[in-house]
Amino acid sequence: MLSATALRRAWPASIATATVLALASCGSGGTTDADRTDLTVGITPSLTFAQVQYAEQNGLFEKHGLNVEVVEKGSSDVPPLLADEYQVSTMAGATYIQAVAEGFGLRALYPGVDGHSGAIGIMAMPDSGIDSIDDLAGRTVAVNQPGAAFEIFTRILLDDAGVDADDVSFSVIPFSAMVEALVRGQVDAAVLTAPFNTIAENQGAVLAVDPFTGPLDGTPIAGFTITEEFAANNPNTITAFVAAMDEAVAAVNAMSQEEFAAFLPSFTSISEEVALQVVKPEFPTRVDTPRLQLLADRMNEIGAIREATDLAPTVVSVNP
Repeated sequence: MLSATALRRAWPASIATATVLALASCGSGGTTDADRTDLTVGITPSLTFAQVQYAEQNGLFEKHGLNVEVVEKGSSDVPPLLADEYQVSTMAGATYIQAVAEGFGLRALYPGVDGHSGAIGIMAMPDSGIDSIDDLAGRTVAVNQPGAAFEIFTRILLDDAGVDADDVSFSVIPFSAMVEALVRGQVDAAVLTAPFNTIAENQGAVLAVDPFTGPLDGTPIAGFTITEEFAANNPNTITAFVAAMDEAVAAVNAMSQEEFAAFLPSFTSISEEVALQVVKPEFPTRVDTPRLQLLADRMNEIGAIREATDLAPTVVSVNP
Protein backbone atom coordinates (compact mmCIF):
# COMPACT_ATOMS: atom_id res chain seq x y z
CA MET A 1 0.00 0.00 0.00
CA LEU A 2 1.34 3.44 -0.94
CA SER A 3 0.96 6.24 1.57
CA ALA A 4 0.40 9.74 0.28
CA THR A 5 4.11 10.45 0.75
CA ALA A 6 5.10 7.29 -1.10
CA LEU A 7 2.62 8.13 -3.84
CA ARG A 8 4.34 11.49 -4.28
CA ARG A 9 7.87 10.11 -4.23
CA ALA A 10 7.70 6.79 -6.06
CA TRP A 11 6.70 8.04 -9.49
CA PRO A 12 9.31 10.81 -9.89
CA ALA A 13 12.08 8.43 -8.80
CA SER A 14 11.11 5.83 -11.38
CA ILE A 15 10.67 8.32 -14.19
CA ALA A 16 13.99 9.99 -13.43
CA THR A 17 15.81 6.65 -13.69
CA ALA A 18 14.03 5.74 -16.90
CA THR A 19 14.73 9.13 -18.43
CA VAL A 20 18.45 8.92 -17.71
CA LEU A 21 18.49 5.61 -19.55
CA ALA A 22 16.53 7.03 -22.45
CA LEU A 23 18.76 10.06 -22.82
CA ALA A 24 21.87 7.92 -22.60
CA SER A 25 20.59 5.70 -25.39
CA CYS A 26 19.60 8.52 -27.72
CA GLY A 27 22.55 10.83 -27.14
CA SER A 28 22.39 13.68 -29.61
CA GLY A 29 20.74 11.60 -32.30
CA GLY A 30 17.27 13.13 -31.94
CA THR A 31 16.24 15.13 -34.97
CA THR A 32 15.39 18.81 -34.78
CA ASP A 33 14.31 19.13 -38.43
CA ALA A 34 11.32 21.43 -38.81
CA ASP A 35 7.96 20.17 -40.02
CA ARG A 36 8.57 16.46 -40.10
CA THR A 37 6.18 14.40 -42.18
CA ASP A 38 7.21 10.91 -41.03
CA LEU A 39 5.79 10.27 -37.57
CA THR A 40 5.58 7.29 -35.25
CA VAL A 41 2.66 7.44 -32.85
CA GLY A 42 2.91 5.14 -29.84
CA ILE A 43 -0.46 4.13 -28.44
CA THR A 44 -2.19 1.76 -26.09
CA PRO A 45 -4.61 -0.24 -28.29
CA SER A 46 -7.87 0.64 -26.58
CA LEU A 47 -11.14 2.28 -27.49
CA THR A 48 -9.82 5.49 -25.90
CA PHE A 49 -7.71 5.98 -29.02
CA ALA A 50 -10.16 4.81 -31.66
CA GLN A 51 -9.86 8.14 -33.49
CA VAL A 52 -6.17 7.76 -34.35
CA GLN A 53 -6.80 4.22 -35.57
CA TYR A 54 -9.59 5.48 -37.80
CA ALA A 55 -7.36 8.23 -39.17
CA GLU A 56 -4.62 5.72 -40.05
CA GLN A 57 -6.97 3.11 -41.51
CA ASN A 58 -8.78 5.64 -43.68
CA GLY A 59 -5.83 7.60 -45.05
CA LEU A 60 -6.60 10.84 -43.24
CA PHE A 61 -2.99 11.49 -42.27
CA GLU A 62 -1.86 11.00 -45.86
CA LYS A 63 -4.60 13.38 -46.95
CA HIS A 64 -2.92 16.05 -44.82
CA GLY A 65 0.59 15.28 -46.02
CA LEU A 66 1.77 13.06 -43.18
CA ASN A 67 3.20 9.56 -43.18
CA VAL A 68 2.08 8.22 -39.80
CA GLU A 69 2.79 4.79 -38.36
CA VAL A 70 0.66 3.88 -35.35
CA VAL A 71 2.40 1.31 -33.14
CA GLU A 72 1.60 -0.33 -29.83
CA LYS A 73 3.76 1.18 -27.14
CA GLY A 74 5.14 -0.44 -24.02
CA SER A 75 4.46 0.57 -20.45
CA SER A 76 7.03 3.36 -20.50
CA ASP A 77 5.59 6.77 -21.36
CA VAL A 78 8.05 9.64 -21.12
CA PRO A 79 11.45 8.16 -22.09
CA PRO A 80 10.44 7.05 -25.62
CA LEU A 81 9.23 10.58 -26.36
CA LEU A 82 12.44 12.15 -25.10
CA ALA A 83 14.46 9.62 -27.09
CA ASP A 84 12.47 10.43 -30.27
CA GLU A 85 11.34 6.81 -30.52
CA TYR A 86 7.84 8.21 -30.80
CA GLN A 87 7.08 11.71 -31.95
CA VAL A 88 3.57 11.45 -30.51
CA SER A 89 2.57 9.18 -27.64
CA THR A 90 -0.62 8.46 -25.76
CA MET A 91 -0.46 9.17 -22.06
CA ALA A 92 -2.83 9.19 -19.11
CA GLY A 93 -3.75 12.68 -17.98
CA ALA A 94 -2.47 11.97 -14.47
CA THR A 95 0.86 10.69 -15.82
CA TYR A 96 1.20 13.81 -17.98
CA ILE A 97 0.63 15.99 -14.93
CA GLN A 98 3.20 14.06 -12.91
CA ALA A 99 5.78 14.44 -15.68
CA VAL A 100 5.18 18.16 -16.14
CA ALA A 101 5.30 18.69 -12.38
CA GLU A 102 8.73 17.07 -12.35
CA GLY A 103 9.97 19.49 -14.99
CA PHE A 104 9.87 17.38 -18.15
CA GLY A 105 9.26 19.39 -21.30
CA LEU A 106 6.04 17.85 -22.54
CA ARG A 107 3.08 19.33 -24.37
CA ALA A 108 -0.54 18.16 -24.46
CA LEU A 109 -1.42 17.95 -28.15
CA TYR A 110 -4.80 16.26 -28.53
CA PRO A 111 -7.37 14.60 -26.24
CA GLY A 112 -8.21 10.93 -26.08
CA VAL A 113 -11.39 10.72 -24.02
CA ASP A 114 -12.68 12.68 -21.07
CA GLY A 115 -14.32 11.16 -18.03
CA HIS A 116 -17.90 10.06 -18.62
CA SER A 117 -20.26 7.61 -16.98
CA GLY A 118 -19.25 4.08 -17.92
CA ALA A 119 -15.66 4.92 -18.86
CA ILE A 120 -14.26 3.47 -15.64
CA GLY A 121 -15.94 1.54 -12.87
CA ILE A 122 -14.94 0.54 -9.36
CA MET A 123 -16.41 -2.94 -9.51
CA ALA A 124 -17.23 -5.35 -6.69
CA MET A 125 -19.10 -8.60 -6.23
CA PRO A 126 -22.74 -8.39 -5.08
CA ASP A 127 -22.03 -9.97 -1.69
CA SER A 128 -18.99 -7.79 -0.92
CA GLY A 129 -20.87 -5.14 1.03
CA ILE A 130 -19.28 -2.47 -1.14
CA ASP A 131 -21.91 -0.06 -2.41
CA SER A 132 -20.11 3.29 -2.18
CA ILE A 133 -16.66 4.81 -1.96
CA ASP A 134 -16.91 4.85 1.86
CA ASP A 135 -17.11 1.05 1.88
CA LEU A 136 -13.55 0.74 0.53
CA ALA A 137 -12.04 1.53 3.95
CA GLY A 138 -10.18 -1.54 5.18
CA ARG A 139 -10.52 -3.26 1.81
CA THR A 140 -8.16 -4.33 -0.97
CA VAL A 141 -8.64 -2.57 -4.30
CA ALA A 142 -7.00 -3.68 -7.54
CA VAL A 143 -5.41 -1.07 -9.81
CA ASN A 144 -3.37 -1.63 -12.95
CA GLN A 145 -0.34 0.48 -11.95
CA PRO A 146 0.94 1.82 -8.62
CA GLY A 147 0.43 5.52 -8.05
CA ALA A 148 -1.00 6.03 -11.53
CA ALA A 149 -4.28 7.39 -12.90
CA PHE A 150 -6.76 4.85 -11.55
CA GLU A 151 -5.28 4.85 -8.06
CA ILE A 152 -5.18 8.65 -8.16
CA PHE A 153 -8.85 8.87 -9.20
CA THR A 154 -9.77 6.52 -6.35
CA ARG A 155 -7.73 8.49 -3.83
CA ILE A 156 -9.43 11.73 -4.90
CA LEU A 157 -12.85 10.12 -4.42
CA LEU A 158 -11.79 8.79 -1.01
CA ASP A 159 -10.56 12.25 -0.03
CA ASP A 160 -13.86 13.79 -1.13
CA ALA A 161 -15.71 11.26 1.03
CA GLY A 162 -13.52 11.91 4.06
CA VAL A 163 -12.00 8.42 3.97
CA ASP A 164 -8.30 8.04 4.75
CA ALA A 165 -6.75 6.52 1.62
CA ASP A 166 -4.10 4.87 3.79
CA ASP A 167 -6.89 2.66 5.14
CA VAL A 168 -7.24 1.16 1.67
CA SER A 169 -4.81 -1.43 0.34
CA PHE A 170 -4.09 -1.00 -3.37
CA SER A 171 -3.04 -4.20 -5.14
CA VAL A 172 -1.38 -3.94 -8.56
CA ILE A 173 -2.83 -6.44 -11.04
CA PRO A 174 -2.87 -6.21 -14.87
CA PHE A 175 -6.27 -5.60 -16.41
CA SER A 176 -6.05 -9.00 -18.12
CA ALA A 177 -6.00 -10.74 -14.72
CA MET A 178 -8.04 -8.27 -12.68
CA VAL A 179 -11.53 -9.58 -13.45
CA GLU A 180 -10.58 -13.12 -12.43
CA ALA A 181 -8.98 -11.82 -9.21
CA LEU A 182 -12.19 -9.96 -8.40
CA VAL A 183 -14.51 -12.87 -9.16
CA ARG A 184 -12.36 -15.27 -7.13
CA GLY A 185 -12.32 -12.97 -4.12
CA GLN A 186 -8.59 -12.24 -4.24
CA VAL A 187 -9.44 -8.53 -4.05
CA ASP A 188 -12.51 -6.76 -2.71
CA ALA A 189 -12.89 -4.29 -5.56
CA ALA A 190 -11.23 -3.46 -8.86
CA VAL A 191 -10.87 -0.22 -10.79
CA LEU A 192 -11.64 -1.31 -14.34
CA THR A 193 -11.76 0.53 -17.64
CA ALA A 194 -13.82 -0.46 -20.66
CA PRO A 195 -14.18 -3.18 -21.81
CA PHE A 196 -13.01 -4.90 -18.63
CA ASN A 197 -15.78 -3.33 -16.53
CA THR A 198 -18.29 -4.79 -19.00
CA ILE A 199 -16.57 -8.19 -18.90
CA ALA A 200 -16.69 -8.08 -15.10
CA GLU A 201 -20.41 -7.34 -15.16
CA ASN A 202 -20.92 -10.30 -17.48
CA GLN A 203 -19.27 -12.47 -14.81
CA GLY A 204 -21.50 -11.24 -12.00
CA ALA A 205 -19.72 -8.14 -10.72
CA VAL A 206 -21.63 -4.94 -10.05
CA LEU A 207 -20.75 -1.28 -10.34
CA ALA A 208 -20.04 0.01 -6.83
CA VAL A 209 -18.73 3.46 -7.78
CA ASP A 210 -18.85 5.37 -11.07
CA PRO A 211 -15.92 7.81 -10.71
CA PHE A 212 -17.17 10.22 -13.35
CA THR A 213 -20.69 10.99 -12.14
CA GLY A 214 -19.52 13.60 -9.64
CA PRO A 215 -16.77 16.24 -9.52
CA LEU A 216 -14.47 14.15 -11.75
CA ASP A 217 -16.97 14.20 -14.62
CA GLY A 218 -15.21 15.51 -17.74
CA THR A 219 -11.71 14.91 -16.37
CA PRO A 220 -9.25 14.23 -19.21
CA ILE A 221 -8.49 10.52 -18.85
CA ALA A 222 -5.80 10.34 -21.52
CA GLY A 223 -4.52 12.06 -24.62
CA PHE A 224 -1.74 12.52 -27.14
CA THR A 225 1.53 14.05 -25.99
CA ILE A 226 4.57 15.52 -27.72
CA THR A 227 7.76 17.13 -26.48
CA GLU A 228 8.26 20.85 -26.10
CA GLU A 229 11.05 20.66 -28.68
CA PHE A 230 8.85 18.89 -31.23
CA ALA A 231 6.10 21.47 -30.72
CA ALA A 232 8.52 24.33 -31.32
CA ASN A 233 10.11 22.81 -34.43
CA ASN A 234 7.05 21.37 -36.17
CA PRO A 235 4.13 23.83 -36.19
CA ASN A 236 2.90 22.78 -39.65
CA THR A 237 3.11 19.10 -38.72
CA ILE A 238 1.01 19.78 -35.64
CA THR A 239 -1.59 21.62 -37.71
CA ALA A 240 -1.80 18.74 -40.17
CA PHE A 241 -2.00 16.11 -37.41
CA VAL A 242 -4.79 17.96 -35.63
CA ALA A 243 -6.73 18.44 -38.88
CA ALA A 244 -6.57 14.71 -39.63
CA MET A 245 -7.61 13.85 -36.09
CA ASP A 246 -10.52 16.29 -36.21
CA GLU A 247 -11.84 14.53 -39.30
CA ALA A 248 -11.41 11.15 -37.63
CA VAL A 249 -13.23 12.29 -34.50
CA ALA A 250 -16.15 13.58 -36.55
CA ALA A 251 -16.42 10.23 -38.32
CA VAL A 252 -16.14 8.11 -35.16
CA ASN A 253 -18.58 10.26 -33.22
CA ALA A 254 -21.07 9.85 -36.07
CA MET A 255 -20.90 6.04 -35.84
CA SER A 256 -23.84 4.15 -34.40
CA GLN A 257 -23.19 1.78 -31.50
CA GLU A 258 -23.32 -1.11 -33.98
CA GLU A 259 -20.83 0.55 -36.33
CA PHE A 260 -18.51 1.37 -33.44
CA ALA A 261 -18.74 -2.23 -32.19
CA ALA A 262 -17.80 -3.52 -35.63
CA PHE A 263 -14.84 -1.10 -35.78
CA LEU A 264 -13.27 -1.87 -32.38
CA PRO A 265 -12.09 -5.45 -33.15
CA SER A 266 -9.99 -4.06 -36.02
CA PHE A 267 -7.43 -2.72 -33.52
CA THR A 268 -8.25 -4.26 -30.13
CA SER A 269 -8.92 -7.72 -28.73
CA ILE A 270 -12.47 -6.67 -27.86
CA SER A 271 -15.05 -8.97 -29.39
CA GLU A 272 -17.91 -7.38 -31.29
CA GLU A 273 -20.32 -8.94 -28.78
CA VAL A 274 -18.64 -7.15 -25.86
CA ALA A 275 -18.16 -3.99 -27.95
CA LEU A 276 -21.93 -3.76 -28.35
CA GLN A 277 -22.21 -3.46 -24.55
CA VAL A 278 -19.53 -0.87 -23.84
CA VAL A 279 -20.43 2.78 -23.51
CA LYS A 280 -19.49 4.53 -26.75
CA PRO A 281 -17.68 7.73 -25.77
CA GLU A 282 -18.10 11.12 -27.37
CA PHE A 283 -14.57 11.95 -28.49
CA PRO A 284 -13.44 15.55 -27.91
CA THR A 285 -11.28 17.55 -30.30
CA ARG A 286 -9.48 19.88 -27.89
CA VAL A 287 -7.78 19.37 -24.55
CA ASP A 288 -10.01 20.62 -21.75
CA THR A 289 -7.38 22.77 -20.04
CA PRO A 290 -9.52 23.87 -17.06
CA ARG A 291 -10.47 20.26 -16.29
CA LEU A 292 -6.86 19.12 -16.67
CA GLN A 293 -5.81 21.89 -14.29
CA LEU A 294 -8.49 20.85 -11.82
CA LEU A 295 -7.07 17.32 -11.84
CA ALA A 296 -3.58 18.71 -11.23
CA ASP A 297 -4.86 20.79 -8.32
CA ARG A 298 -6.54 17.77 -6.77
CA MET A 299 -3.40 15.68 -7.29
CA ASN A 300 -1.44 18.33 -5.43
CA GLU A 301 -3.96 18.26 -2.59
CA ILE A 302 -3.65 14.49 -2.12
CA GLY A 303 0.14 14.48 -2.47
CA ALA A 304 0.40 12.87 -5.91
CA ILE A 305 2.63 15.73 -7.12
CA ARG A 306 5.13 17.79 -5.14
CA GLU A 307 3.77 21.27 -5.75
CA ALA A 308 1.10 23.26 -7.54
CA THR A 309 1.62 23.14 -11.31
CA ASP A 310 0.28 25.50 -13.97
CA LEU A 311 -0.65 23.41 -17.02
CA ALA A 312 -2.04 26.10 -19.32
CA PRO A 313 1.36 26.90 -20.91
CA THR A 314 1.86 23.20 -21.70
CA VAL A 315 -1.30 22.75 -23.77
CA VAL A 316 -0.73 23.17 -27.51
CA SER A 317 -2.83 25.95 -28.98
CA VAL A 318 -4.49 24.97 -32.27
CA ASN A 319 -7.07 26.61 -34.46
CA PRO A 320 -10.70 25.77 -33.59
